[in-house]
Amino acid sequence: MIQELVFTSARAGLQIGKSGFCTVASTPGMAENLVRLLESLSGYRHVFPAGSTSAAQNPVVYSHFTSRVGGQPMHILSRIADAGLDYSNRSNKLAHHVVIPNAELSDGDPIGILTEPDQFVTRWDREPEKLRPRTIEGRYLMPAPCATWQRVTGDAGWAGSLVDAFLSRQIAYVIVDSATPVLALIGEALALLPAEDRWRVTFSSYFTNLPPQTECLWRFVMADSPEAATALRSPTNRVINTTLPLPSPSNRFADAARAGETIQTNVSVASAGLLAIDDSESDLPLAKSLLSAAPANGDLRIRPPENMASGQKQINYARLHRPPQMDNQSERSSIKITVRLSIVAAVCLLLAVVSATILFTDSKLSRLLAEFRSSRL
Repeated sequence: MIQELVFTSARAGLQIGKSGFCTVASTPGMAENLVRLLESLSGYRHVFPAGSTSAAQNPVVYSHFTSRVGGQPMHILSRIADAGLDYSNRSNKLAHHVVIPNAELSDGDPIGILTEPDQFVTRWDREPEKLRPRTIEGRYLMPAPCATWQRVTGDAGWAGSLVDAFLSRQIAYVIVDSATPVLALIGEALALLPAEDRWRVTFSSYFTNLPPQTECLWRFVMADSPEAATALRSPTNRVINTTLPLPSPSNRFADAARAGETIQTNVSVASAGLLAIDDSESDLPLAKSLLSAAPANGDLRIRPPENMASGQKQINYARLHRPPQMDNQSERSSIKITVRLSIVAAVCLLLAVVSATILFTDSKLSRLLAEFRSSRL
């Protein structure tokens, strides 16, 4: 059964005694662990202050995550947005989540459903209520030349880089600003995939954090945000910084994105285990599978063009988008050494204190014994 939950700040929540940020509507019979998961996915970071003249420019979060609840694979479609000021005159948000079991995926792809009118609530000004179960209908996006990517990055081919990341088991971060039409970027890239693969792509149009056991592959983050800094630090991430000049990629994915052609995957994504949560018994998050799939040299950076002329100097795309960083293994080794030295120092200090205490106690006992003998004499 398809289930829904609405989360916002209200005087009274659906659960008796709840107020402030809480669930105000949900499908009857929703499991408590699913409620907790959806509430944890309801976070929102305002770019512009709520109630200000610029508040309308705050981004709307559109996301498709996958997770397991009670051992069952689930698809979670969400819309989260600024909701002005609440009843206490503080900043508010409105989150609406739709949970679709793997066995009940409807016609249409995630973006086709997220952009369908009236699928998600955009305001809440009524009493808490139980929501009637309903069916979800959407549409499939048709592949087309990626005009939005062309306008934002200067080359439509960059849309193909997200598809390449999906097929390479690689998390992709796209750094944007608040004016970037992110939903259009996601839709154009997703439409390049065959229809049967689109539900295996997870994404967030405004990524900030992720609960455990939840997967998100395409992560759009704000420039100068903590998430953008995190993306640049890890050598395993694919990073596309749309706020900086980008070179033109040259590979079959880029060619398909420019032409608006479906990219044939040639291999079953399910057989590779990528986001195939219906075929896998593992509850481990995507990050662990990414690490296990890394090449021996750990290099998962954006590849240079395949069709580069012989003798031409190659471009190191990674250096165009991230500063040089310490190798992860070296960082871990350094941390281990520091911890061990700290433990040794603490043990030495404790032994010194114990030794001093014993010497002091022994000296005092000797004096007391001598005084006792003297008094007897």
